[in-house]
Amino acid sequence: MLYKIITLFNWIAIAVIAVVAFLLIVEELSHKGGGDAAVQGMGKGILQLAIIALIVLLVLNLIPNHYGKYAAFAIVVVLTIFVLVLLVTPRWRDYQRIKRHAMEAAKPIFEDKTTEALARTFLEGDLEKWRTMQEKFPDEVKKGEFLAFAISESDNSNDKPDKQLACLQLLFDAGAKWDSVRTYELHFPAASSGKIALLRLLLEKGASANDIHHSFENHILFEALGAYKEPEATVKLLLEFGAKTDVTAVMNNEEGPVSPLFNAAKRERWGVCVVLLEHGADPNFKTSSGVTFRDIIKEADKNFTANPYGKMEDFERLKSLLK
Repeated sequence: MLYKIITLFNWIAIAVIAVVAFLLIVEELSHKGGGDAAVQGMGKGILQLAIIALIVLLVLNLIPNHYGKYAAFAIVVVLTIFVLVLLVTPRWRDYQRIKRHAMEAAKPIFEDKTTEALARTFLEGDLEKWRTMQEKFPDEVKKGEFLAFAISESDNSNDKPDKQLACLQLLFDAGAKWDSVRTYELHFPAASSGKIALLRLLLEKGASANDIHHSFENHILFEALGAYKEPEATVKLLLEFGAKTDVTAVMNNEEGPVSPLFNAAKRERWGVCVVLLEHGADPNFKTSSGVTFRDIIKEADKNFTANPYGKMEDFERLKSLLK
């Protein structure tokens, strides 16, 4: 009886694997030459495994003795466990990640209960509730420690950035002062990420467009050059608030100090180069090793490759300015 059950189970498994292999073959043929390379590679790997398993199981089940059937059954069990692990592991990791996130979120942000309540309300992004809390605790919201927290959270917020930015605006309206914070580098992340609205608010409230990071010794303008969102607008905003274009920073020891314009060209951010030139950047900058900004443009003109931050139309605009 057990032998018959195992045999039946084996043939069911073979049928399932055959169906899976057939569907994978159809999928492979329908997407031939397209799609994501990593996904295609994974699909081919699974298809190969399914074909190998199918052949092995067929051979073992067709062998005219009990041992072949038992061996096939063992392979099916192992494959089943393997598939279950593949299915369960990502979900288990997601569960652990959510659990860790919940534990981190539950930890107190501030030891002081009043400041902790203010922080939680700020994170909620409920403007009316936040307004009420500000009016209830007018002195606490003006503290530099809390302002630094609010600025950092406004920059890190992904789910409700507009609401938290509005809450931050209310915080400044309530009397919070930029010069109350311990570090004046809180606007650097907004410049490097390209969060225009947040950066503008901070500049309007006292942040300097000419600050230099105390650790990296880079002018904030260099952060804006590499912004992953709206780099041109970010650079233009800093220039609007008086950022200097003749500053330098050391990106690598071989080049030595470079200008923002030179660094933007090295990054192939041609639109940013246009903005800098339009605001007085020196196109004749030369590194200590003798490489000029114009040298980079000449090389790029010979071997131009478009990228999301360096389009042909921007490069053509740049060349027109340099004529």
